[in-house]
Amino acid sequence: GYVYLCGRGTVTTPDGKTHRLGSDDTVDTWLPRLKSEDPLDKEGATQALGYLAETEAEKDKAVPALIGALKDKAMEVRRNAAEALGRLGNERATEDLVPLLQDREAEWWVADVAAESLCRIGKELKPETVEQIAASLKSDEKMERACAAQALGVGGTAAVEPLIGA
Repeated sequence: GYVYLCGRGTVTTPDGKTHRLGSDDTVDTWLPRLKSEDPLDKEGATQALGYLAETEAEKDKAVPALIGALKDKAMEVRRNAAEALGRLGNERATEDLVPLLQDREAEWWVADVAAESLCRIGKELKPETVEQIAASLKSDEKMERACAAQALGVGGTAAVEPLIGA
């Protein structure tokens, strides 16, 4: 239901009633849900914020909250927060996404989204971050290596050698 509400439009029910959906959805209405004890509230909020934050002022509110959600205990919340940050394309999230590249809880679901979001943001990584990610290229875990290689796609010149070596 939460994802459904992130869209805007009207729905006419079989009894002929028309309902407006999403018109009242704003960054301010969804931010408090990140503090909910209900994991579905947090999951929905992380996804909604990635679609609703359009202006710089809205991103200034949403991005720090989404960065905080990257550490949530629920993998769905971490995944949605990573995806939302990639959608918003805000460079402030780059370094905070890196630890998720080794998130194995959901068979790499979170790590894969974090790598994709790093690429969407497209900020060149710091050499020390490249080094940290490059260490995963030697992992026994195939998905860890794949996520690291994908993330290093925005590593700049510092990532060339580790990628060639891989």
